[in-house]
Amino acid sequence: MMYNFMHPWNPLIKYMAKLVSGEIITGNSYETNKFYVEKETEWLAFYSDKLRIGVVSKLIKSYKKTKNISRVWDRNVYLKYYLMSFRMQEFPANTAVVFKMITKLFDAAPDKWHEKAKIIGTGRFQSY
Repeated sequence: MMYNFMHPWNPLIKYMAKLVSGEIITGNSYETNKFYVEKETEWLAFYSDKLRIGVVSKLIKSYKKTKNISRVWDRNVYLKYYLMSFRMQEFPANTAVVFKMITKLFDAAPDKWHEKAKIIGTGRFQSY
């Protein structure tokens, strides 16, 4: 198991993910200390009503022979985003791989954040 990216977000207490199947799933922080999502995603967003700020993270480059699973850990102090690759898979020796993730911040009213995150998530991300 390899965690390529780990990002804690506080107090961003809502999340939304677009799965590779096209399904959109959403959730809130309840401080359950459980993992949520745990599927391959196209992108994942977090949002804070209090701050009126959100983020969208999207994997733009990965190793073709792996599944990249997004997990949201609902900790007592924050939501933590994990991008996990090579779960129950072997990483080939002497193989050079590159993973790139881009995270974009946005501002939105609480009733508009889903819409804005979807626009950002489905847009073309540019690497700098």
